[in-house]
Amino acid sequence: MSRSTTGSDRLLRKRAFLAALWALSALGPVRPALAEEDVLPVSTQVSLLFKVLPYDRGFAARAADGVTVGVVFAPRQDASRIEKAAFVTAFGDAQRRAPSGELVKLVEIPEDRLEAFAPACDALFLVDGVDYASAAALLARLHVPSFAAAEAATSHGVPIAFVPRNGRPRILLNGAAATDAGMVLDARFV
Repeated sequence: MSRSTTGSDRLLRKRAFLAALWALSALGPVRPALAEEDVLPVSTQVSLLFKVLPYDRGFAARAADGVTVGVVFAPRQDASRIEKAAFVTAFGDAQRRAPSGELVKLVEIPEDRLEAFAPACDALFLVDGVDYASAAALLARLHVPSFAAAEAATSHGVPIAFVPRNGRPRILLNGAAATDAGMVLDARFV
């Protein structure tokens, strides 16, 4: 037997649905309790970069004339420009010094100018939005080590990525990519 619904029944159900929807929206975004952040805080990324660089035995030779780190971004993507700006700010706040004691120079490199500026850098940090595969291939050819803060980066040829795992920062290594980029990693790192 089918039951016919009247206009008032539909209106009551619609109001109940809207009230429930409003109540859920008042709770704010719902996230699973065990979910992790996608990316480490930028200050942690900068800190890890400077903790990892000394483990590259070839770094001292590359940085003999002063240390220059480049941050590569996709200039046509707002999110990439924002992440680059955050990296630059964190880098400046940290006032990083090379093992020789001098301040490390930071240069901002648009992705489309990477080939021109990369050879002047001792290491590069690729922010979100950069084409990891093409950048890593170019940097391997130029023997310039690169780093990123995305797990996918290491599968696309970036030697080292900094990612969150179980609420803690983790370092992912693509050994073949590190070798291709001219890195000679100390056994203590691996």
